[in-house]
Amino acid sequence: MALNDKQEKFAQAYILHRNATEAAKTAGYAASSAYNQGYRNLQNGEIKERIEELENTLETSVDVITEIEKQLLIKTNMSLSKSGSIIGIPEIPDTGSDFSNWTAPSQYRIKLQEGNKFTQSMDENTTLVVSDLGYSSSVLEVLNEDEMLVRKPYLKDNIVNEFTPVSYSMDFESVEDATVNTGSNVIASYAEIRLENLKTFTLILECPFFDTILCSFKIFF
Repeated sequence: MALNDKQEKFAQAYILHRNATEAAKTAGYAASSAYNQGYRNLQNGEIKERIEELENTLETSVDVITEIEKQLLIKTNMSLSKSGSIIGIPEIPDTGSDFSNWTAPSQYRIKLQEGNKFTQSMDENTTLVVSDLGYSSSVLEVLNEDEMLVRKPYLKDNIVNEFTPVSYSMDFESVEDATVNTGSNVIASYAEIRLENLKTFTLILECPFFDTILCSFKIFF
């Protein structure tokens, strides 16, 4: 004898919840009778066979769960200072533009003439400082090891200008030169879980929040 809709939903929901009362509620039985109905359904031979059939299609096995303890490695970025000689080239806005009323985003190209190469660690938190010109700007983007874009153009009386080779300096946290502390006393605990025969099971149940809409759940076993 085939199961009716509620019995089929109960069997599927039991696979999900592993609780007869919750499965009965999910299948659409009244909350007040869910405990008793769930118990009766589990005594029903055909429903039990259906649950076993569903379980047999989900032959995922947990091979082993092993607790692993490992020393926690702490990575520390290195604070670096770089300096050298650079030139400044206006881009947006271009040379001679009045910056006093400029409201759009701006960018200014910096080219390295000599000294330490630029790195990707020089991000928006890094400030380029040209003390001789009284000029500074945050980094917008490092294009390559010899060129970068900064946000603020060099100005003279609010007019965008280029500048010829001049000394610069930057302080930043270097990701490339980060060190790993292997002497930490902190131990982290991990679980190694190996799963085999993974299969999917599509469960379609009526959502308690909607009268006519069906919810589809895909459960991985």
